[in-house]
Amino acid sequence: MNSVSVTDRSGRQVEFVTKPGERILHAGLLAGVGLPFECASGTCGACKARWLAGDVTDLWPKAPGRKVIRAPDEILMCQTSCTSPTELELRGSFALPPEPSVQRLQGVLRRVNFLTDEVALFELDLDAPIDCLPGQFALLGVDDAPGFRAYSMTRYSPNVARLNFLVRKLPGGGFSSVLFAPAFEPRQIKVIAPLGRAVFRPEERRPFLAIAGGSGIAGMLSILDCAERVGHYIDCPSEVVFGLRDPTSAYVLDVLDEAAKASGGALSITVAFSHSEPSSVLLRQYPNLRFTAGFVHQIAMDRADHMRDREPTYFVAGPPPMVDATIRGLVVDRKISPTEIRYDRFG
Repeated sequence: MNSVSVTDRSGRQVEFVTKPGERILHAGLLAGVGLPFECASGTCGACKARWLAGDVTDLWPKAPGRKVIRAPDEILMCQTSCTSPTELELRGSFALPPEPSVQRLQGVLRRVNFLTDEVALFELDLDAPIDCLPGQFALLGVDDAPGFRAYSMTRYSPNVARLNFLVRKLPGGGFSSVLFAPAFEPRQIKVIAPLGRAVFRPEERRPFLAIAGGSGIAGMLSILDCAERVGHYIDCPSEVVFGLRDPTSAYVLDVLDEAAKASGGALSITVAFSHSEPSSVLLRQYPNLRFTAGFVHQIAMDRADHMRDREPTYFVAGPPPMVDATIRGLVVDRKISPTEIRYDRFG
């Protein structure tokens, strides 16, 4: 065990311990420390910190999140372990402690079925139940592939021992190649969960505009699941904008159509195809959805204009470029306060 001391820009200092080989970010979150993060898996760079003292090891030198590294004394806490007492400094302030508390678990992952050649549904049976909030995600790891990958839960239930995921196959990805192997069999999975701050809180009683690109729809499905259970749409009409490449790559449209139908018209869902016009077949097959052509972040701006008077909460999920373009459009062009936008950037 090694101690880690982290100081933020205000001078506040927090200490916790790490196990050999354990990622500093994960150890801190498991200890209830409000360390900054978004993906927690090496993609975004939000957990950058300055290394002051101690012996550290970079566990993924080619992590995409390293694009934010500007100096030799900067590290990504999610891809760094330590072998001696270590001191770090944050460029910003500590966040609020994770809620609910983060746990380290084991589970058995099973592939349910393929939705397309590149997207599949998986179920994970945990060795103990956990509490999650709608919109949160989990880190999953297997022995065959180094590190962890982040996936949003698609359903919501409190104190649950089974998690559901929608996973996209990543070309060249070590983790997804294991999951999408033709001979895949149920296998043991390492789990760190729940994570994420882009959560839906029905007690706020506010409409929402959920904007998702591709597999980013996964976390939105858990939000829709919770919203329907608690009768959220009765006095909070809400909207979803879901972006896909073309009709041949479409998935979960049946789930979205049923959610719109169950809301009695109080949940409006628009599906935007970036590289194709919607077909008449889709219009007949999913009568409760609206279809259009265009990039999801552009279509979302029209829906944001439509909902502005309702003062909604904005949820954004999808590939990092899509998330960045959407947030830029909401904040810069539509003058939406960043405090009204909830997102976790990973992809």
